[in-house]
Amino acid sequence: LQIVFLVFVGAKLNALLFYHYMEFTSHIPPEHLVPYFSAEGPYLVSIALIIYNIYNNSNAIAAVPSTAQSTQEAKAKQKIQAKTF
Repeated sequence: LQIVFLVFVGAKLNALLFYHYMEFTSHIPPEHLVPYFSAEGPYLVSIALIIYNIYNNSNAIAAVPSTAQSTQEAKAKQKIQAKTF
């Protein structure tokens, strides 16, 4: 699902950058930038939040041990406990 979101973010960034390039290089660029970016700004903020969320989730997933690894660790702990009794 992360790959789907990253592809979506890439496509949206491409569209936004092309749109802003066309707006600012046209014969009549936007005169008032505050209203312009108040309407366009949330798109950039949402992209930043999606990238931040994907980055944090990928780090959290990498920190969680796999099921096989945790099973092996549990068996090793059981063997150590069995030897102590």
